[in-house]
Amino acid sequence: EFESGITAGWLGLVRAILLGGAATLAVTGLWAVLFPVLSKMDRFPHHDKEEREKREERKA
Repeated sequence: EFESGITAGWLGLVRAILLGGAATLAVTGLWAVLFPVLSKMDRFPHHDKEEREKREERKA
């Protein structure tokens, strides 16, 4: 909260909000470019293993 207040004090409320939104979108886009495998994943691999083990336990 302190950092947001300082930024709003320096830039003004509207500019601080716009800068924060733009920075969020920039980081999201950068991560999509740097780590394309993350955008193609449906689930994390360890969840599949855990779910399969739970299903097998229920059957037994």
